[in-house]
Amino acid sequence: MYHTAKTIVSATLALSMVAKLDRSVLLIGADVVKNDVARVLGVGVRIGLTDVPARHSLHADDTVLQTNFDSLAFLPCRRMLPNVDEPFASDRMARLVRELSEHDPDRIVIVDAPPLHAGTEASVLAHMVEDVVVLVEADKTPQGSVTEALHQLKGCDSVSMVPNKARRRSSDHIAYGYGTQGSLG
Repeated sequence: MYHTAKTIVSATLALSMVAKLDRSVLLIGADVVKNDVARVLGVGVRIGLTDVPARHSLHADDTVLQTNFDSLAFLPCRRMLPNVDEPFASDRMARLVRELSEHDPDRIVIVDAPPLHAGTEASVLAHMVEDVVVLVEADKTPQGSVTEALHQLKGCDSVSMVPNKARRRSSDHIAYGYGTQGSLG
């Protein structure tokens, strides 16, 4: 079964942090169209992230699932809503994300959001978190798409880009650099 690269990166990052950093991790599936995180983890979903803002009696803790790894929990995204951007842009969603991150100060929260070009949900979520990682397919994603993605993320504290499917030639030099979002675009 094919899963999106961003979901594989999110799940791998979560598992790596659990194993290497000895930290607890909450992996949030926020891609309402694909919902690949649930499939990658082999989890059936009855209730999830999009249900919390819609049902006032529901709390975030009611939707978080424990995985087979003691330090890895998962908050699935269950359903596609007609106006999915509204719950994501709501004050209740902002409070939910804040509550989940403040629940355990030592816990790392990773959000597998939909692609930036797929709608407004990813951009809205990006402004609720501390760090944003954008996966870019090397030699395929047009520069205009990258520029537009960076424009959507304007105002985010930290934006990093990770090349995917990059082919390294023996003549390539690897350079590491650090900078601010302003130096990217």
